[in-house]
Amino acid sequence: IRMPVSPRARKLHPELPSHWQARLIELSAGGKIRRFITSMLDLQRFAAASLAQLYRQRWEIELGFREIKQSLQQGQAVLRSKQPE
Repeated sequence: IRMPVSPRARKLHPELPSHWQARLIELSAGGKIRRFITSMLDLQRFAAASLAQLYRQRWEIELGFREIKQSLQQGQAVLRSKQPE
């Protein structure tokens, strides 16, 4: 897939291209279609199934971090935004 680079990013870094190439991976997992976007374009070097497995592992790590952050709050409210409203 071809994705545009944001105008703000290009303003800050004029050397950036107007678009960047990405790879859309679609896999079936648990009866659902899962889609991943990656900049790892080489099909031989980066197999879709391997990338999907790494993504799942990374997601588990992120959920673990969230759990740790919540438990450190000792029952206090946790805001998930920089803007309270």
